Amino acid sequence: MEEPSTNAAERFACTHGGPGEVEASKKAVFVESCNVTTGKVHKALLLRAPKQELIAAELIAVEEMISSSDGIRSMVDDSLMRFYFSLAASDLLKAKVEEARINARLGLYIAVYLQMGGFDFIENPNFRTALGQIETDAGLAKFLNVQTKCGCLEQALPSLKGG
Repeated sequence: MEEPSTNAAERFACTHGGPGEVEASKKAVFVESCNVTTGKVHKALLLRAPKQELIAAELIAVEEMISSSDGIRSMVDDSLMRFYFSLAASDLLKAKVEEARINARLGLYIAVYLQMGGFDFIENPNFRTALGQIETDAGLAKFLNVQTKCGCLEQALPSLKGG
């Protein structure tokens, strides 16, 4: 008889507050399309443009993608936002900080889009504060810890406990 696995990763794979497997698979088209679109933006601007310009280009690309199709727009909901935050948390736990930062920004864009009902939020102080937080390593971890609520980041980064 085979012994049960003692490897925590094999016994428990946390989704970090993201949607379940079925819902996540429904969002895969959006995520893959967005990865291609933002990948092109990053390739074009990453080494040549200031961070603010890169973020603005990301936001424009996401807005155009969502605005271009009713099918794509119908995928934009709370579960997609949570999915991006869960992807960011997973990336951060794997020490893929820049990927975590990108996914956290995408989750933030979607969160504020849903809250404001559109993309007219670039000057919103809460949006600006969250963007600034995501751009520092400690801020990124704190931001994702609040967004995911699963406790995985606190376990991996004890400095997040209590704050």
